[in-house]
Amino acid sequence: YKRQKKNQGVVMIFKRISMKLPTFSFFSLIISGVLSGLSVSNVASQEWTVPDGGRLVAVWSQEELKPHVRSQAQSLIEIRHNFEKAGLPGQSWRYDHIYTLMKNITVTEESSTATRDEIKYYRARLMQHSHNFYGAERLLSEIKSNSRYFATATLMLAQVLNEQERHQDAKSACLKLLLTDPDIAAGCAAATRPEMTESLQALLQTIAQRSDNDILNSWLMYQSVSGYVREGQPEKALSSYFKWHNNSSESELTVADLSIISDAYIEMNQPYEVIELLSNKISTKFPDDALVIQLARAEKNINSTDATGSRQWQSYATLRMEERIRRNDVSYGELISVYYAELKNDYRSAKFWREKYRRKIHQDRALSGVTAEVKPTLDVSQKIDDSDVSFLGFLSYSLSTTE
Repeated sequence: YKRQKKNQGVVMIFKRISMKLPTFSFFSLIISGVLSGLSVSNVASQEWTVPDGGRLVAVWSQEELKPHVRSQAQSLIEIRHNFEKAGLPGQSWRYDHIYTLMKNITVTEESSTATRDEIKYYRARLMQHSHNFYGAERLLSEIKSNSRYFATATLMLAQVLNEQERHQDAKSACLKLLLTDPDIAAGCAAATRPEMTESLQALLQTIAQRSDNDILNSWLMYQSVSGYVREGQPEKALSSYFKWHNNSSESELTVADLSIISDAYIEMNQPYEVIELLSNKISTKFPDDALVIQLARAEKNINSTDATGSRQWQSYATLRMEERIRRNDVSYGELISVYYAELKNDYRSAKFWREKYRRKIHQDRALSGVTAEVKPTLDVSQKIDDSDVSFLGFLSYSLSTTE
């Protein structure tokens, strides 16, 4: 091709290439990549070919070709918008976009306290997403009680402490909210309990009904529903969830929401409900592995009574998890553990990956300067008896919290 200036614009013109190229040459990949990005109506059924010589395929002005420069304030607005969407199915790519935007965010002497806290909060969210819980804990702990981000940061702090099984520390974090909002403090403390009693369930839902904060309400309801699932009461989980979300469209359900609903359906032996709920939520470009695993679990359940049934989701889950295993993706250790336990009935490997994930958390804590006991390496050759499968109680929780 050649580039020509015309009418103050830059015109891209493709000419026929007479030279012979290998079928999968680098140049052909570039051409196919460029053309695949073009959008023309009513061509869904047509194949792209290299345009004839002289045919105009795209025009950009010189202004459009300049790199887009954002102010820091604009970047923070865009980061906020992307965080609002990142938890939805097929939107995990937004985290990569947020990482890119955050690289250009700096704290200066002129930065206000509010801006500093906002940046800390966003960085902590990225750390939580990558399972760097100790880094997130450090940043969240720096946000003071007079900050507009204090309540949200404290809820996240309690959550990351709970993930580390530091339940007492999580409760202490919640109690810091007593002077700010006693209701939030009570709900936070209830949600960090390892066991969810009926009275705690009632407390969470009562607080949610009294609050006018949609984000807080959603968080409280999620904690209540996941508590029901952990306690083996899936009917109550679904009843509470759909009663609360009866005015919300299905597209607003996050990956965590969909995972916990799927857990309840699977516990109630209703796998077809899971297939119907999730099958159109899987993005081909950015699939959410937590949802893929749930679909595979439901499909396996169906296959137990119909040996001729489809196994597409089980095959896809295997493809996804084997790739993570090859990459030694320890941050997905709990999800890999679910894969082995639920789909392969391989409890030895399931336990190995779960403990590998837990060791990573302890090692991260040690690197952060906090004294911690690092658990010994699990000997996978050891015999696993029936009592060893008691660790599987973590399955529902890990599915619901893995993005």
